[in-house]
Amino acid sequence: MEDYVTKNCSGLNKADIYKAYLECFEDLIIREEIDEAEFFKKYFIHEANSLIYSYITYDKERPVALLLGGIIRYDDIKTMRCGFLGISRDYKDIQILENLLEVHYKDALTKKCCMLLLEVAEGSERVNSLYKKNGYENAYFIKTYIFKGPRNWVEKNVSIEEIDISRIRKLKPILNETHMNWENDIDCISKIDSVIYYGVLDRYNISGFMAFNMTGNIFRIWTHPAHRNKGIARALISKIMDIIDSENLKVSVSSNAGISNFLRRLGFEKEDLTLIEMVKPVLW
Repeated sequence: MEDYVTKNCSGLNKADIYKAYLECFEDLIIREEIDEAEFFKKYFIHEANSLIYSYITYDKERPVALLLGGIIRYDDIKTMRCGFLGISRDYKDIQILENLLEVHYKDALTKKCCMLLLEVAEGSERVNSLYKKNGYENAYFIKTYIFKGPRNWVEKNVSIEEIDISRIRKLKPILNETHMNWENDIDCISKIDSVIYYGVLDRYNISGFMAFNMTGNIFRIWTHPAHRNKGIARALISKIMDIIDSENLKVSVSSNAGISNFLRRLGFEKEDLTLIEMVKPVLW
């Protein structure tokens, strides 16, 4: 490793960081060809990575590996998340990635995080083996469901109106009574552009809500525990179908048999790609 130099992204310009991303993303199963502005918006705003916790490894002047990191709350635990880890397809030295993961762990240790988190595509055996070798283990599976129809369920007549996210934030003590992958957390959703929030109100209280955008992405669907099995979530999905082409509807959920079964009963089918949330304890 003496020929390689690792630099913190806080001391680099945006063009250099984006260049490293372009060099390293081609080796991934999930590839995103996005321009520089979209790259920084996605990874450093929506996904809460920070330049100070992100690193590039260079071979002389060439960027050959990139790690993006940031601190989030995961299951209400202070967590250092790896938002991206990639290496140039011309470089197969696994030690390069292991060194970046070691630096990542030291950041978590310094900031008194309790856990490390990352997501990997199921079937990525080479990458999965790397993470397990470095102390990570599988925690949850994230599955994406797409509506295939038909829409043939009995409609429930409930009053649905657009609500402000500030009202949803007040529900936070009970929003996370079951595990939710970090991307479906309301704080993460609030950073995404053009999200619409619909709610079902019981007098002044929210008995259920849905967060979505006009392209058909459902970011969160939730029903108050006291109002479940009353058709509220189904009514919210019906409301969206009245204004969006149902063929575009999709929702990602973490391991939860109840939610998965609910979606399948409505005509949603699981995509082939499944993500695995992997975690590692930080010992301090």
